Amino acid sequence: MTNARQRLHERKQAEIKRKKRLRTAVVIVIVLALIGGTASILLAYQQSLPPVPTANPSGAATTNPGIPPNASATNNGIAVNHASGVPLVEIFSDYQCGHCEQLERDAGQSFAALAASNQIQLVIRTRTFMDASWKNSLSTDSAVGAACADFAGAYLKYHQGVYAGMATMHSAADYAPYLRETLPIQAGISGLALTDFQKCYDTKQTHGFVRLVNETAHKDGFDTTPTVLVNGKELNTALAHNLSPEDLMALINTTK
Repeated sequence: MTNARQRLHERKQAEIKRKKRLRTAVVIVIVLALIGGTASILLAYQQSLPPVPTANPSGAATTNPGIPPNASATNNGIAVNHASGVPLVEIFSDYQCGHCEQLERDAGQSFAALAASNQIQLVIRTRTFMDASWKNSLSTDSAVGAACADFAGAYLKYHQGVYAGMATMHSAADYAPYLRETLPIQAGISGLALTDFQKCYDTKQTHGFVRLVNETAHKDGFDTTPTVLVNGKELNTALAHNLSPEDLMALINTTK
């Protein structure tokens, strides 16, 4: 009798252990499925983003459709002009930055004039961090549009127009048709070039490049906008407002 009770007890204990092992196996399967599902979701999300182009240190021409034709040699910005043996001026700005808008309004034309006469090499390095502050995508959308406009040879006019629109736009929603339809036409893009621009803008063809420019500036430590560098040295932007091209050039020469 005692042996029978002992065997019954042993069978019960074995059944309890079996059920515990089964529950453990089920939990493991569920956890693995959740992990696999999360990984699949993350992978799908990552694959949906435009690829970030790699740097092009050689400066050789690229056929990557996401890189604008006037991208700098290392893909860290867009060159307004191409000149050698002159000061390299790099402007870090965010399209939603009020101080950047003021600098463009007060000094943008003088910087552009110096670039047009090849007295400086001008590169715009656009930041997009203010999207997080304003909880929208306006900085990124504007930068994507500006990079798309470069394919039509209208980068600077589009860049200037983004800031000009700040005075008339009342919300980020107002900017959507402005960036896609009104501004490119104002910048001189028409016909098939306008169709190509809008396709570039709609598909965010240059988004990977815009991300790379923003990330590179952050890695380089330039997280304050506007910042202007002359051959790597910071120019005092407070002194750059409302100067003629000649006076701005004198300030640049004292900085380099």
